[in-house]
Amino acid sequence: MLQFFFAPHTDNEWKWGIGPQISIPTRTKSEFRGPDWGAGLVGVLVGNLSENISFAGIVANQWSFDGEFNAGMLQPMMFYNFDTIPGAYLTYNAVISADWKADIDDRWTVPIGLSIGRTFDMGDGHGLDLMAGPYYNAVRPEGAADWSIHFMVNWIFP
Repeated sequence: MLQFFFAPHTDNEWKWGIGPQISIPTRTKSEFRGPDWGAGLVGVLVGNLSENISFAGIVANQWSFDGEFNAGMLQPMMFYNFDTIPGAYLTYNAVISADWKADIDDRWTVPIGLSIGRTFDMGDGHGLDLMAGPYYNAVRPEGAADWSIHFMVNWIFP
């Protein structure tokens, strides 16, 4: 899924943006099927709650072009940045999702957990962000996994 955010230039310490998102078929097996070709709307809010605590949130909804899928998602991200290790953080960073076409008992997936990560300065404005952590799916559809492990690698470029 590709998400694009258009954000107004502002001096406010809280930033926001809205825009389109698109999905393309990337599955390898039909049982992993999600929205093939689809589109939707997405919004983001980013800011600092204190000197060490940052918040970001993404909210979106996705519709498939064939009418098979209608899925919502909320991704709250809370970061505690450690003073003693520059670039290191503890975070809740998971996607809460809803399949609006599913029965009410199988609609939501709500992961609970924490990850640890660190951002490294690679010079010339480039960075590398690494993160990993376990998440328990406290609410999940029938047949969904109890646990997941999140791994993330982001290249940050100027």
